[in-house]
Amino acid sequence: MNRKILFYLFLLLLITSPLFSLTIYDIQYTTDPSGNSPYVDSIVTVQGIATVSQVVFSDSSYFIQDGEGPWNGIMIYDPSMIENVEEGDLVEVTGRVSEYYDKTEIGYLQNVTVISQGNELPRPYFVQTGDVDTAEAYEGVLIRCADVVITDPNIGFGEWLIDDGSGECRVDDKADYSYIPILYDTIMHIIGIVDYSYSDFKIEPRGDKDIIFTLDGTGKAYIDPDSVPNG
Repeated sequence: MNRKILFYLFLLLLITSPLFSLTIYDIQYTTDPSGNSPYVDSIVTVQGIATVSQVVFSDSSYFIQDGEGPWNGIMIYDPSMIENVEEGDLVEVTGRVSEYYDKTEIGYLQNVTVISQGNELPRPYFVQTGDVDTAEAYEGVLIRCADVVITDPNIGFGEWLIDDGSGECRVDDKADYSYIPILYDTIMHIIGIVDYSYSDFKIEPRGDKDIIFTLDGTGKAYIDPDSVPNG
């Protein structure tokens, strides 16, 4: 077998084989203004802890992280529910990286393996509201915003606006929670996954546990709306 044939066989193997050493950070981090992953259309294998159970947002997806903070989270598109992944599961997935309407995800899954269960989740990364709507780095990441005021309780399609004084961001209702947004309510902590859809980044709380009004998780607080800067 001559060198040219060996070279082409090597290229074929490189193209068709999964990339086993990648992290989620490797896949998500980009300097491309479009936000596209440098590994788009590549077959990859990554590990991460599920930050939300499958079926909480939809039957076909869940999110995993392998660290705290920017670039460390990603959505897994799994319409076949291969393993019915639960929050806290450490999973290994092999699939294709794609940009679905500009959201980076791993889909066309070849394999999903639950390695262990009941793992501690990455801590929600503190982000100011004004940074959520412009930060590709937080896509798929579990974050926390603090001392926010509801500046619009209904902007349509179940979304509402919050502001901690740094600028507004969207909150959505993919998951079920009992809180009904009220204009000028304040929320001590709001936690959720940063999702991207219809050209907007938004916080997706995973349920009542992610909308915290007081230290003991009960009650409501109010604030003078004039104390929240405009713009």
